[in-house]
Amino acid sequence: RFSSIATFPRGYENLSFQEVATFKSDYVFPLAYPEWNWPTVFYLKRLKGGIFVDYLHGNMLETTDLISAGLEIQGEMYFFNLPAPVDLGVRLIYREAYRDWVPELLLGLNISSLY
Repeated sequence: RFSSIATFPRGYENLSFQEVATFKSDYVFPLAYPEWNWPTVFYLKRLKGGIFVDYLHGNMLETTDLISAGLEIQGEMYFFNLPAPVDLGVRLIYREAYRDWVPELLLGLNISSLY
């Protein structure tokens, strides 16, 4: 089994289709710039929020439409005076096919700031 070039809607896993069409829309916005500092240990630079909608139209043996939507909150922070910021947050996804909510933990490290 090979990975797909198209990404699947957030919250859905282990999908297999012969033909796929996807659409993703994201809007990210700043919530606050608190600049909280605990010297040499922790520095919170900003908080940002986001909303998203993902759609997939897939065809295997039958046609399937999958939709997910949700929101996320992330903080950009620095630990122990390291120059690479860490993005830490949570995402809440509504999966329309299952009519349920799925939480996710978000963790990112921006190493491009080291150059």
